[in-house]
Amino acid sequence: NARQELLRQFAHRRQTNRRYSLRAFARDLRTDHSTLSQVLRGRRSLTQRLAEQFAGRLDFGGVAEALFGEQEARFLRLVASPNFRADSRWLAARLALPVDRVAILLQRTLRRRRLSLSSSNRWLVVENPNA
Repeated sequence: NARQELLRQFAHRRQTNRRYSLRAFARDLRTDHSTLSQVLRGRRSLTQRLAEQFAGRLDFGGVAEALFGEQEARFLRLVASPNFRADSRWLAARLALPVDRVAILLQRTLRRRRLSLSSSNRWLVVENPNA
């Protein structure tokens, strides 16, 4: 997940420079060291916006991609649920995401063949897209 990717990035930097500190990592991310510490320890959630900012500042896509993967998995679980409604606003409310992010998730899952639309209100999760 995104937090694990941040931890890997911090460990890699510490391996390269033993004196590299959490404060230095926070400085590179342009965030407060206490916020970063809480995120890394799992005491504060890593929001999508914060993950994208970190990914841009460190020039690595792992954090943003991991977060997107988590959102995609939640999206697909909700689509497969028995009470699913094919409505972006309904999905956005259940996923606590903006409607435009739901639209991006929909397009991404369709493009990656993880989801199939048999009609406007019937969406099917493709279990093994490579089969």
